[in-house]
Amino acid sequence: MKNVGVIFGGVTCEHDVSVVTALQLIENINKEKYNIIPIYIHSDGKWYTGEELLNIKIYQDFANNVEKLKKAIIPPNQKGIIIYEKGIFAKEKFIEIDVCIPALHGMNGEDGTIQGLLELANIPYTSSGVLGASVGMDKILMKKVFESYNLPILPYTYFLREEYEKDKEKILKQIEEKLEYPMFVKPSNLGSSIGISKAKDRESLISAIDVAIFYDSRIIVEKAVEDLREINCSALGYRDDVKTSVCEEPISWKEFLT
Repeated sequence: MKNVGVIFGGVTCEHDVSVVTALQLIENINKEKYNIIPIYIHSDGKWYTGEELLNIKIYQDFANNVEKLKKAIIPPNQKGIIIYEKGIFAKEKFIEIDVCIPALHGMNGEDGTIQGLLELANIPYTSSGVLGASVGMDKILMKKVFESYNLPILPYTYFLREEYEKDKEKILKQIEEKLEYPMFVKPSNLGSSIGISKAKDRESLISAIDVAIFYDSRIIVEKAVEDLREINCSALGYRDDVKTSVCEEPISWKEFLT
């Protein structure tokens, strides 16, 4: 039976949604074929494992439940996980991991960092590699990659937090000269819709920037699409051997998905 490590949680503002993702994923894995090893990264950066992590109630009062868990870590030079057993005479326990599924969201999970650790440990994993994850996570860099391949993208501009703090009026003017309202303001390096706001005028643009710079030092602003349709498509495979899923259109009840 293969050992499958599922890594989730993380030191990120998207910690909670990662927990939900992991529990849904684990619930649907075939337990007759795979032995699941939950690997939870708390918001303080400490790593834990244990079957108790499969119960969502443990996260609702984590401080009083943490003693039920065992501390763990994936070392960069071994193909598996070290579990720190409890008790006076307890020893460290090593379990080899056949494959890892990162169920992390946002920074330190989708940006190539955890992928780099798994590469060092020589543990196969799902999702993009280090380069694909880091480029895909950075909205500004991703736009530039799309441009280099002549793919159609929305008009955009970007700036640094320190530039805005030094001369707000200059940055606002540059944005308004390049883009028309409405527009979206986004942190460059977060997933989901955290820190994203729609600006319809100068006042809401300032408010949107104030939100975005709280999360990131690099901010991207792009033209908003009215009556937007969003289409999702999954890809499974490696290099030239890739299969794609049927396309899916999420139904949104607001101007953009939460």
